[in-house]
Amino acid sequence: MPTMSVVGLVLIAAAIAAFVIWVIQNGKAGKIKTVPFKKPSEIAQQGANAADAKQMVSTEGQVAGQPIAAPMSGMACLYYELQVTRGYHTQSRNAQGQTTKSHGTKTVLERKEGTIFNLTDGAGAVAVDCTKAPAMDLKQAHRNRINQGIVPRAVQFGSVVVEVEGLASSVAGALLGGETTDYYEGVEMIVPFVQGQKLYATKGCLACHTTTGAPGVGPTWKGIWGKQEPTNVGDVKVDENYLRESILDPQAKIVKGFGPVMPTFRGQISDAEIGEVIAYIQSLK
Repeated sequence: MPTMSVVGLVLIAAAIAAFVIWVIQNGKAGKIKTVPFKKPSEIAQQGANAADAKQMVSTEGQVAGQPIAAPMSGMACLYYELQVTRGYHTQSRNAQGQTTKSHGTKTVLERKEGTIFNLTDGAGAVAVDCTKAPAMDLKQAHRNRINQGIVPRAVQFGSVVVEVEGLASSVAGALLGGETTDYYEGVEMIVPFVQGQKLYATKGCLACHTTTGAPGVGPTWKGIWGKQEPTNVGDVKVDENYLRESILDPQAKIVKGFGPVMPTFRGQISDAEIGEVIAYIQSLK
């Protein structure tokens, strides 16, 4: 099953599995500084005793479960919110016969959906409910505006179809001093699922490299993209070439402060998979 690294705020319930109000990487990261940290296996063993007085505890692990497809963008994600708004204007005349125009918007469709999975460290797991809005900043996956013109009976944003007013209704509304539609806009925000997150776990990368900035056997992956890393052969910029070399020939350049312990993955990972891992590292800002 797909697996990824997650940092979360876990809400402990006494008689049931823990549920996560979660934040990923940098999302609302300040919140987790005020609560204790426990591994998923520790939370599973300790139950409510793992939490603080507010029944909150922070944790990090891998997510086991299936992503969902965001309907506007088609992107794989763990949670999405979408909204379709109608932009319009009205016209009025004052006592002096001057015409003024006012603009406004109305929401015609809102939808939110998330998935449910387990958060695990290999020794234990807690249940994660992402069907509610996560405590993090979402990423925009889709935004498109369809101007009025000769508007059809429906507008479409990806697989989302919205029935709209006909042209005759819009013209009639304008003639009667009502609202005239200017456009329809669809916006989709998501918590993305990056395929490289699965490889991070299945290839064993998580054993040595964290995605949170915490030290490990090897350098953390968080925030390293584009940085200059001091190595045994001098400073090296962390880019696609460096990361690809580090995966296939890890002894070529060793970051100072770490030992030459990483094995080569030559013959164990495809070129496409290397690209996915690099894309994942690039996303960990």
